[in-house]
Amino acid sequence: MRKDEYVGTVVPAMQQFKFGIWGHDSVVLHEHEIRKSVGPFGLLRTNRTLRIRFFDELNALMEAALTCPPVVPRS
Repeated sequence: MRKDEYVGTVVPAMQQFKFGIWGHDSVVLHEHEIRKSVGPFGLLRTNRTLRIRFFDELNALMEAALTCPPVVPRS
């Protein structure tokens, strides 16, 4: 994926995801905090509906990013 594609697709999608969950985009997605449901992810422990939505949307974002065609470096 080229940088302009990343900035034009992945960044806005992640911002929209974060705004949908927290109402802002300043949360950093740390694996440890997500798995342990601590820090800003503590709400996932207490709200089952939100937890399901969070993981469904995050998985969809990751899957979409993985299906992007790779960039072949120019020689």
